[in-house]
Amino acid sequence: MQVVKGDHYSNLADLFSFAMTILQFCLKETDLLAFLKEKYSQDNNKNCKEPNLSRISHDVVVKGWRPDISGIKGVPKCLVDLLGLCWANDPELRPSFGEIVDYVQAEVRNEVMGTEGGGPEGSPIRRTSTSGGLAMRITVAKSKKEEQGQAKEEEEGELDKLRIKCAELERELKEVREGEGSKAGK
Repeated sequence: MQVVKGDHYSNLADLFSFAMTILQFCLKETDLLAFLKEKYSQDNNKNCKEPNLSRISHDVVVKGWRPDISGIKGVPKCLVDLLGLCWANDPELRPSFGEIVDYVQAEVRNEVMGTEGGGPEGSPIRRTSTSGGLAMRITVAKSKKEEQGQAKEEEEGELDKLRIKCAELERELKEVREGEGSKAGK
């Protein structure tokens, strides 16, 4: 993203590309662009007739749009969470590749095996300070995203109320005008 914007960038810009590459692997047979178009259409059904790569790219770079990847079958939840952090708008929030390796060793293996005892001979896989710190950052990022989603829902609810009120006022105005028109015709 920073490269496209022409901003100063570091190796953290590679994390965004890494996340998109991993997403393509997670999609298996589905083309990444087709997936992004479908998700973009779902997220923007009121505003977008036919999404194209240019429109999607613009919204990713400028507006910070990201697809919801939580419903992809066969992808561990902790990997979905990790990808969400890897393509954070603020590159400073993205993990380093070292943090990713530690996190994947501790979290993904535990989730896939369904146990905390996923190490050799049943020994527990312990979190390192790096993987534990990244797990905490992912939790905080998810919490902020949920708060933003709730605020957006509340805002949309208020807009719906205003739309209903406007429609009611338009009907009343129309009735008043029709009433005045019938009085003038007499």
